[in-house]
Amino acid sequence: MWRAGLYTDSEDGLPTGTSEEQAQVEDACQRLFDELAGPDGKLLRESVHLRRSDHVAYLHAGLGSLGEGYASLDASRPWLCYWIVHSLAILSPEPLSPSLADGVVGFIGRCIDPVGGGFCGGPYPGQSAHLAPTYAAVNSLVTIGTAEAYAVIERAQLGSFLLRMKQTDGSFTMHDDGEADVRGAYCAMAVATLTGQLEARLARGTADWLLRCQTYEGGIGATPGEEAHGGYTFCGALPGASPRGFAACATERLSAAATTPRPAPHPARCLRGRAARRALIRII
Repeated sequence: MWRAGLYTDSEDGLPTGTSEEQAQVEDACQRLFDELAGPDGKLLRESVHLRRSDHVAYLHAGLGSLGEGYASLDASRPWLCYWIVHSLAILSPEPLSPSLADGVVGFIGRCIDPVGGGFCGGPYPGQSAHLAPTYAAVNSLVTIGTAEAYAVIERAQLGSFLLRMKQTDGSFTMHDDGEADVRGAYCAMAVATLTGQLEARLARGTADWLLRCQTYEGGIGATPGEEAHGGYTFCGALPGASPRGFAACATERLSAAATTPRPAPHPARCLRGRAARRALIRII
């Protein structure tokens, strides 16, 4: 039986504001758990139901306005649209109303960088184009799926932006003069696939670069040589999440490695073949 206090029990008698807030969260979770537990303390899973209508109402409210607590996400506003629109597409029995859809499409259209292509984290001017909000914006438009939504995507400018982010080693920077990591490769490849622009010159070298990000643990780090992380592993290798082009290339490399005798690798190097796949499955 799960019980609260796993974190706060280890505060060594020196509570802080953070530990007190943690205790409050644990207590709230405990109360919810107790409501759904049987006499033996085990969770009665059949009594747990998805409160679909409550979630849908919450999501619809978010498309209208958000509280001041969301101010820190000012540079991630296309993400808010994506999270809400995508969740509604899954949970709501009704499609997004034309007025709400037009509102989202109009807002995302104002986030386009008309000079360099790509989408910004908020209306342009004021913010710079970035691969992460570009991914969120394109997915939002594709999820809405209307002619007006598709018309927002300027494919030529978007393609130029993606190519500008491409680096010679196969990685992608998140924005002009920005950091290059696995997120960039995932966002760029996904956007290119959704908009029909996954060209050979865009994908060239990316699969090899992603494979270099795999660690001895089996997972994938942000860049070659970094610690494996679940989020980066998703971006780099989760089956079905990667565009077919570089996913197939990565599989080919792994399959070839599985049938080719190699000396035992140094722990600092990537795993190969079956060992790599087993380790990857284990970390996921």
